[in-house]
Amino acid sequence: KKDETQKEIVPQLQRLGVVFMDTSSVGSGCPDGFAFWRDRWIALEFKTGTGKLTEAQRDAHALAPVFIIRSFEDACHALGISFGYDRGRAAPAKTGA
Repeated sequence: KKDETQKEIVPQLQRLGVVFMDTSSVGSGCPDGFAFWRDRWIALEFKTGTGKLTEAQRDAHALAPVFIIRSFEDACHALGISFGYDRGRAAPAKTGA
């Protein structure tokens, strides 16, 4: 099933030009979807911060690489998308008056 993590992240990827094929309704351990970026398909499994794989997912994912995605940053890392900066780093302190 499609969860909130997928609903939030996929549109962000699509704005970058990633093609996404949703397979979240397939079940039986199939990854939630496949992202096409730079001439390759990448299998993605979307999970909330505490979400865990089911036994069927563990079995199916043992057959081929599947990236577990919990954030937009995870998705970018899986696809090899880099922005040239660290979104998690605090901005430098301002100096002067």
